Amino acid sequence: MKRPSRPEWLDDPDELRRLAEIREDVSAFGWSGMSVGAREGCPAFEYTVGLTRIGHPELVVFGLSPGTRHGLLSKFVRCVESGSRFREGDRCSDVVPGSAFAVCQVHERHFADHVGYAMWYHRAEALPGELEVLQIVWPDEAGLFPWEPGFDARFAGEQPDLSS
Repeated sequence: MKRPSRPEWLDDPDELRRLAEIREDVSAFGWSGMSVGAREGCPAFEYTVGLTRIGHPELVVFGLSPGTRHGLLSKFVRCVESGSRFREGDRCSDVVPGSAFAVCQVHERHFADHVGYAMWYHRAEALPGELEVLQIVWPDEAGLFPWEPGFDARFAGEQPDLSS
């Protein structure tokens, strides 16, 4: 059987440094946050790397400002570290007082485009099971989610549906 070729990006010194930083973050803080800028057809987002190490799916959130995204993920991670386990279909109103969030499963066909470093970490650390990712979805100012009638159209493109 032919061995798969080594990915070209593993020969890039900047990528190797980034991978080392991820491992350092996970070792020191339990997770690493990967912020990705907006690109055509996709708003900016941030995702976790390292939660699979403690048996929880990785998390991703779209839209919002960089500081707000990171702060929101930090709050969810603190809940996970305290024993909470989030699952598809959850409505979370106790993570951020006065706010509710929905949790949706991310289909694996979106992994390569949205959580590449999480995929790498899962494989590199030989973690058990399949990689899972959950999307944290925020409501509009009226408390409606993107799939609900009346959701504020201004925010329609801020949170892609990665469930299928």
